[in-house]
Amino acid sequence: MNIKNLIAPKLFLILFVAISGMFIFPKDASATECNLLTVCGKTCTFGDLTYGTVLAADGKCWLDRNLGATQVATAYNDSAAYGWIFQWGRSADGHQIPTSEKTSILSSTDDPGHSYFIKASPPPCGNCDWRDPQNDNLWQGINGINNPCPTGFRLPTMEEWVDLINSENITNYTAAFSSSLKLTAAGYRGPTSGTYEGQGNVGYYWSSSVRDTGAYDLQITSSQASTHYYQRTVGFSVRCIAENTNTSPINIVIDIKPRGERNIINLKGEKEVLVAILSKADFSAPSQADRTSLTFGKNGDEESLVKCEKKSKDFNKDGLLDLGCVFKVKATGLECGDTEAILEGKTLTGITIEGKQTIKVVPCRRVGR
Repeated sequence: MNIKNLIAPKLFLILFVAISGMFIFPKDASATECNLLTVCGKTCTFGDLTYGTVLAADGKCWLDRNLGATQVATAYNDSAAYGWIFQWGRSADGHQIPTSEKTSILSSTDDPGHSYFIKASPPPCGNCDWRDPQNDNLWQGINGINNPCPTGFRLPTMEEWVDLINSENITNYTAAFSSSLKLTAAGYRGPTSGTYEGQGNVGYYWSSSVRDTGAYDLQITSSQASTHYYQRTVGFSVRCIAENTNTSPINIVIDIKPRGERNIINLKGEKEVLVAILSKADFSAPSQADRTSLTFGKNGDEESLVKCEKKSKDFNKDGLLDLGCVFKVKATGLECGDTEAILEGKTLTGITIEGKQTIKVVPCRRVGR
């Protein structure tokens, strides 16, 4: 990476509320704290921020935005999605704020005890690290000494970045934004100047993997996406990956014949049946359900979908919009004596959803006739 040849800085605005020196960002009170059991596809909180989780094409669960970002990116150069800029191996001690103060005094401990961005001397700069002597174990796994990620999350390894860019076909920053992770060209902070630059032109993401006196990173530009290694004093973005990819099915609530009718399935008198997938506080059926994946019937895997209604409705009058879908009765596999129908599918992020409801199937012949 040739930092000197990168384009000059653009204006970068950080929106924050300063209260007693702390940076306060939006937090969803309904979300739970991130942990080892966080189900991929759901939101969780960390500090004063709420993050979403995304199941990527590599089969791993990632945070849906850069660490410190206030929103998921709407473009590769969305400044509100740039987030924080970390020196390799440091905790979120305040240095990661792009406007933090700078110092040239190296630290001899894992915790510098301040929030300054530590600059390296111009090359040759020894090991070019903010810590002297170096410590390779600061960001290794969820128990890394200075792991800045939420509980249950960590920095990805170089190999995991390679798997991601291959599985998501990431070839430049446009493709990186189009990927499930919505990566951005957030720029970097120079290792010897501490200046924040390159925003909207280049993106760098740290890995936990080290090499010699440096560490590996993912670089995305207008023409490439590849891994490199660089000195640890430089400031790059961080995207966290879950230690466990927990894709336990999301239990949803369904309402068969939601328009005030009893849940009677008439095998002879009906060709189609309407099933409402009801939203709840942590699940929006219209925006999260993958409509093409929905199946419904006796076992739940019957390919009976006819269509889903284009317009969302609040079927149960709880103030949340729900999703109504129509299924072909004959294709459900339901028969006389069945007392339950099952709907299955996936969210747009690949998490399984499942809902059940009691039914009555008619007509049924009486014994002896």
